[in-house]
Amino acid sequence: MRAISSKSCSPDRGFTLIEILVVVAIVFLLAFLANDPDPRYAVIAKVREALGRFEAVKPQLVAHYERTRRWPGRNEDAALPEDGFLEGKSYGFHVQADGSVLLRVYWSKGELGVVSLRPAVDKRGDVVWLCGNARVPPGYAVVGANRTTLKSSERQLPRECAN
Repeated sequence: MRAISSKSCSPDRGFTLIEILVVVAIVFLLAFLANDPDPRYAVIAKVREALGRFEAVKPQLVAHYERTRRWPGRNEDAALPEDGFLEGKSYGFHVQADGSVLLRVYWSKGELGVVSLRPAVDKRGDVVWLCGNARVPPGYAVVGANRTTLKSSERQLPRECAN
């Protein structure tokens, strides 16, 4: 049997400088990943949050269309606040005269991005909403112009709003 050296089991030996540096590097890497350094991902998250809120606005717009056979031309017709911003959010919905809705999103350094939300209607009267640069389904006629300024090529738009 081999004897164990007292040097290798000494309780006051501690960690080497390399071991400490490796642990510090791992902690910094995890902190960096948790901060999400790319602001484009924040824009996509904000657009997705706004699209979720838009689900509550759609029935008001469709009800106006079914009642009058015209899309609302201003926020008041859709029971939206005049400035379009809901509860202090950094995005807002702005109904356009052509029946489309602009989602205006403020992101890093006060920059403004726009995503068009446009209704499309088929011959039976079924309505689907197109987000940004999404393609029009066959058999549907789209209402309003696409005024989207956020770019899918720069990963500012979620997939459901890109071509």
